Amino acid sequence: MVFSGESSEPNNYVRDKDYYFEDGSLVILAKGYLFKIHRMLFERDSPFFRSLLSLPQGEGSNAPEGQSDEDPIICPDSAEDFRALCWVVYSRPADILQQQGANTIKVSELTRVVAITHKYEFDAYCEWAWNALDAHFTAFPYNFFHKCGTWGAVGRIFKLAIECEKRPFVDRMEQVWFRRISSPSPSSDRAIAFREAVNVAEGSDHLREFHAKSYYAYLQSSGLFEKQVQHTVPIELDGLASHMDESLANLSSERRMRLLTGFWSLSQLRLRMSQPPKLMDNPSCARHTSDCVPCWESWWKDVLNNATKIGDPGKLIDHISYTGKNISLGQHSPSNPTQLTNSCTALVRSKILMLKKDFDDSLANRFMVS
Repeated sequence: MVFSGESSEPNNYVRDKDYYFEDGSLVILAKGYLFKIHRMLFERDSPFFRSLLSLPQGEGSNAPEGQSDEDPIICPDSAEDFRALCWVVYSRPADILQQQGANTIKVSELTRVVAITHKYEFDAYCEWAWNALDAHFTAFPYNFFHKCGTWGAVGRIFKLAIECEKRPFVDRMEQVWFRRISSPSPSSDRAIAFREAVNVAEGSDHLREFHAKSYYAYLQSSGLFEKQVQHTVPIELDGLASHMDESLANLSSERRMRLLTGFWSLSQLRLRMSQPPKLMDNPSCARHTSDCVPCWESWWKDVLNNATKIGDPGKLIDHISYTGKNISLGQHSPSNPTQLTNSCTALVRSKILMLKKDFDDSLANRFMVS
């Protein structure tokens, strides 16, 4: 019997040094390692194992599978992952308490626990591992990636959080990851963080938004937006190479094209933002066309005049959103003393709020992320 249709060639199997119990009642083979465990503990906590072990095992009642080293039940997972499952099943109180300590928590081990307990329906253990990881991540968000040990582990836990629908955890991982990509750290560190983010995104059909935001964060780290506003003549797409640092120039041709196309698209957006967006009609406002629209346009131009050094359209939208919080009936443009009516004040605030959403929704298309 195998867990998922895989088989194993005869070999000199090694008995696991920690989880081969002489009084165990079930032998499982995971990538060359034999585990002899207590069947009852696995049936008790996992519907998957209860179902698996209720199936007929072997031919004849005298030689059921899983009863000997010569005829084990074959597990397709790595020995390290199955060992992590055994670790959590057989954990002692001291082991549990260690996962609550900032210096003793084993993030990489808990990641393996999450992966295999989620796969084999050990729901209580899976939730405990998530809670331990979440508590540590909340307390030490910038140390969490270091605790993961490798970028491969970071990517694995990120994908598991998506699979397990841990949205707040995913959001926090994205924020930290993007900061690593766009931070003022050495370019090689930023490049590695970006490469691993894109590797993860390219391996999934459900990370289109994350994929685009990774490119955007890397573009922000390049300083190209700032260079763009410093030039009286816009930087053209075919001349970008001379403005790129070594980490950007070393991208693969496909990733480089995505990045440069995204930069060009965002640069065009920044140019278009020099003119105020059209304010939709407002039939409930008698002064909409005569007073409120000119007030909106004057306010927009004043804000843009104070943001000439902001070349990144995303940052500019954040600046506009922050400034827009002060729009009210009693506050207006110095160059246009007209005040907004109540209904147009609400309309303008809604327009500003939509700027951020529209920008985020458009990122994937700007970087041609399929």
